[in-house]
Amino acid sequence: MLSTEQKVAAGSDYYVHSPSVTAHDLLFYPLIVGRFAYEPGYHLHRTSFGSFLLMLVESGSIWVQRDRKKITALTGSAVLLDCYAVQEYGSASGAEVLWIHFDGPMAQAFVEHILANPGCVSAPRDYALIRDDIQAVYEDFRNGRPAEECLESGRLYHALLCLLSMTDVRADASSGIRRAMTYISEHFQEPLRLDTLARTACLSPCYFSRAFQRTTGMTPHQYVLETRLRSARYLLSSTQRSVKEIAADTGFADASSFCAFFRARTGYTPSAYRKSLLGIRPQGKDPLA
Repeated sequence: MLSTEQKVAAGSDYYVHSPSVTAHDLLFYPLIVGRFAYEPGYHLHRTSFGSFLLMLVESGSIWVQRDRKKITALTGSAVLLDCYAVQEYGSASGAEVLWIHFDGPMAQAFVEHILANPGCVSAPRDYALIRDDIQAVYEDFRNGRPAEECLESGRLYHALLCLLSMTDVRADASSGIRRAMTYISEHFQEPLRLDTLARTACLSPCYFSRAFQRTTGMTPHQYVLETRLRSARYLLSSTQRSVKEIAADTGFADASSFCAFFRARTGYTPSAYRKSLLGIRPQGKDPLA
């Protein structure tokens, strides 16, 4: 359909999609997708539109009003808006924008995380990949191809992942954090010191700790313990090794500290956890995790 909005150039088009029940319940799904040429002075203000909006600025610039601040999005920028809330944006000098309204069961969580960091306006390093994803959805609808909802969902998911991967951790720090996470997965049975992990990431211990927590949601120490716990649960469920042996296998100082940590995290002692997997009712006060 051709747009009839004021200050939207002739030839600007958009396409509407109604998702199936399956897509509505399980997938990311497009609702409206279009490509508009905004003329100078374009302005839109809405109190709510019941979806989320991703705009890719292909040329020119637009502005977005957020938290009483006007933010400019230049060519190559991505703009993400929660249209369940108030939205206001426009263009002072004109712009060409590829855009998509979308939703899905996980959309709210994705959008909230991205809006928190990097924010509603960003210049993603993977802009071309994001644009390819949204362009493919646009072309499918523009050319009247039957909607393949799983495929469209995958494209939306990939575009959002590209935005989600943008954090305020520098690119070199991000690769360092990944190296440290790999190192932990290979050496969690050993005593691990913060300075050792920071050297693996080629970062100072102080910066490494902050960057690691921003990336994983856990401190390095918490991440090591979580990795040891997961390994211990696997060994308890799949081997006959003793609790003492598993404590040693997973990097705990001794069986006592292992049992105390395991019970604090799961509600079970290791022995009771193993029995529960065999359908044996644990004795005492060992509730389910």
